[in-house]
Amino acid sequence: MAPRAAIGLLLLVTSCLGKHSSLKTSYYTAAVVEYSAVGNLSVDDPKQVLMMNAERYLGHVSEAARSGADIIVFPECGLSTIHLPQTRPEIRPLLTPIPDPIQLKNPCLDSSGEVPEVLSFLACAARNHSIYVVVNLPEIAHCAGADCPSDGAFFYNTDIVFDRSGTLIARYRKYNLFGEPGFNLTSTAEISTFNTDFGVRFGMATCFDIYFHDPIVQLVQELEITDIVFPVAWFSELPFLTAIQIQEGWSRALDVNLLASGYDDPANRNGGSAIYAGKLGRVAATMPLSKTSKLLISQVPKKTRGLFGNNSPGFSGSTNIPLEQNRPSNIPSERLFFTDYLAPYTTQLLETTATRAELCNRELCCQFDVRTEGIPRDPYSASYRLAVFNGIRPFFGGKTGGIQVCAVISCNNMSLSSCGQPISTTKKLTTFKFISIQINSSRVNSIHMPSTLLKSILPLDVDSYELTSRNVTDKLTHIHLRTTKNIRNLWTFGIYTREYDLDGLPFTAAT
Repeated sequence: MAPRAAIGLLLLVTSCLGKHSSLKTSYYTAAVVEYSAVGNLSVDDPKQVLMMNAERYLGHVSEAARSGADIIVFPECGLSTIHLPQTRPEIRPLLTPIPDPIQLKNPCLDSSGEVPEVLSFLACAARNHSIYVVVNLPEIAHCAGADCPSDGAFFYNTDIVFDRSGTLIARYRKYNLFGEPGFNLTSTAEISTFNTDFGVRFGMATCFDIYFHDPIVQLVQELEITDIVFPVAWFSELPFLTAIQIQEGWSRALDVNLLASGYDDPANRNGGSAIYAGKLGRVAATMPLSKTSKLLISQVPKKTRGLFGNNSPGFSGSTNIPLEQNRPSNIPSERLFFTDYLAPYTTQLLETTATRAELCNRELCCQFDVRTEGIPRDPYSASYRLAVFNGIRPFFGGKTGGIQVCAVISCNNMSLSSCGQPISTTKKLTTFKFISIQINSSRVNSIHMPSTLLKSILPLDVDSYELTSRNVTDKLTHIHLRTTKNIRNLWTFGIYTREYDLDGLPFTAAT
């Protein structure tokens, strides 16, 4: 599109758009897209696949802008599809060169013919709708020298940001790859941020980054970033790491606004998008049971470190998207899950309506106080176990992470092997009157997250429980998680601690 035509269309469209947030408003309006990509890289031309999805993005950009959104986030792999080739020669035709944001280039206004079509299209989408646009795409960065790969380029999994004018203002190259053969890492984690005209400075991270310290915790703890854009293609795992479950736990633990846009393919274990407001919990969320694309829009309270603005004039939470908390249980589901390896855990079957127990695993001891309405012992009812783990867990691709877990988990029957599986819709679930879990943690470089999950595959509402912590000594922290009301349809309730100093060590095997 020629510059003059682009500017004319900009004026036409923005005159019809919702009012933008400003420096003075106590909130901004965010949009994230749960997106199911189209195209088949084994059949279609790779550049055509990028453009097919970019063109579908345009409808979501337009709708978000009409609703007054200031920023929209699209998922990891949304342009390329998640089904990428496995070798570098096959990957290369899919890659796009991306300008350094320091150059402040505007692909929408570049008439040289040298700008990749997908960048020009997306920049014009941002410009013509006057909205910040965050997308993820595979990048090629040509190189030379000793550190350069033999084929003369680095391949990165990259997020980019266009501002309201279409200028490319930020870039982040994913640091914590989930396997992803053929792609490269930067030598250290990039710390990527961008400022907006509504007064919020965003940090950038992608998918598996949320599980590690660098760069996402660095953004919060060292730069005091309060808002993060988060393209994701999360593979959900029961009972502790489904998408909304881990994202909300992380957002609440660090009191950070998190704009998470998920790649949707439930049969491939992918999906889950939400807008999180830190300790306020999610203000818009979806975890589809079948393949779909959906736009979520919500006002987000602006934060200053340690404070949140939900009581400020104008903040009203989600604008038009239900939270799906109580969807019918008879909807056919295509959603599949990975299952955690629970053999190294210490577990105890919940067998009475009032259970007080201390359970230990490798020097971590958890105090449980659990009360239920009843403990059915028939084949038509689910069972529950107390579960404790202190060690290192493995992930696909060879990465490992240190964790401490104290939780109540659901099981299809009384055996441990039936835990961490989706509970059959025919099974009855008991009602919990009260759950209290307490631990003393001696780890310093760690965060303590609530890990909660209902059969809706969404976490408990944040007013259903409390998580508190206090320093007992300089090196000892007491963490207490407890419910505040009766809980029905429970799958998981626990404390999930990430111990970053143990990352990269050999994983803990069952004894």
